[in-house]
Amino acid sequence: MKRTKLGNSLIVALTTAFPKVTVANDSELEKILAGARRLTFGKPQRESARNLILAMDSELKPERVDSVMDALTDVDDPEPTKKDNEEEESAKDCAECHGKDGKHSKDCKIGKDKKARDAKRAKDKAKEDMEDDEPAVDGVGKEEIGKAMDSLRKEFAAADEAKRAVRTVVGDVIAMDTADKIYEFALDEMKVNHEGVTGVPALKALFDLAKKQKTAAAPVTVAMDSAGAISKFPHAGRFVQA
Repeated sequence: MKRTKLGNSLIVALTTAFPKVTVANDSELEKILAGARRLTFGKPQRESARNLILAMDSELKPERVDSVMDALTDVDDPEPTKKDNEEEESAKDCAECHGKDGKHSKDCKIGKDKKARDAKRAKDKAKEDMEDDEPAVDGVGKEEIGKAMDSLRKEFAAADEAKRAVRTVVGDVIAMDTADKIYEFALDEMKVNHEGVTGVPALKALFDLAKKQKTAAAPVTVAMDSAGAISKFPHAGRFVQA
């Protein structure tokens, strides 16, 4: 489905801010969001989109979803519709260009003015259509999307750091992409009870302590190049553990 600029912005912002939310091609959520335009994306469409998003992530609060859509659609300050503008201009034309008998007055400028307005309206409409067809999201919800992207980058960085920290103990961790889950997995593998310990800083501290204790308790193994080498140090055997 072809996306408008606003539709693409909504999809990018919502899926970035809420990682559990996905917008598959031809899905119901895609159909609601993809063609969104500021003047037509009203309350029914917003509520339908919000309900579908909440169904994907039950832990989300409705007001959080609304805040992302509000940032992009600016629903509290809607622009006047094309119909409103045309009615206002039509009333102005009638007041200026018609006499009491309903006929055009001698000095009526409606022809020239209307032509100029129609040309400007057509130009603005063409520009709007071009902007809606652009895949970019520049200038629409940029701050909101930027904050979500920064948060996402921090989560990825924390996860990468956790994977490096536990690699020497449990090997490469592939299936998990959040730091807290990675540390919990490592502690489980080490048989360390972490019940009641939550948050990345606390889990990392517990893992570091457990790793330090395990390293201190590990036996020391000395490898000899040949059986005869140890004969040069008659007392070395008591320090070697197989």
